[in-house]
Amino acid sequence: MGYHLSQMLTGYGSFSHYLFRIGKRQNESCLHCDAESDTVEHTIQECLAWLERRALLRTQLETPDGEALTLEYLVGAILESEERWSAFLQFARDVISDKEEEERRRERMLDPPALQEEEEGDSE
Repeated sequence: MGYHLSQMLTGYGSFSHYLFRIGKRQNESCLHCDAESDTVEHTIQECLAWLERRALLRTQLETPDGEALTLEYLVGAILESEERWSAFLQFARDVISDKEEEERRRERMLDPPALQEEEEGDSE
């Protein structure tokens, strides 16, 4: 199934709701749109950061107007064809990769001395 897709289908990984629950974040708010809780549902259905990617996914899945992109709907849709599976896999890769990059960027901003020490240690 793959790393990105499994995160998108389970909610474990790069979602602030999950990271807060396991003690890796101070809160569960979305880093991309300041929504109160960054869950997989928020990411797939609501987050403004993924609006364009979500629109492309809806087109690729031929999602009817008014149909919510619930996990139940998505699983059914991606099992219908290899093209739909690939479209959702690309969406998952793009979104999870961007979420991880933002998390790394924020960690660097919060802990610059530790990074400087690591970089100095790498040059030895």
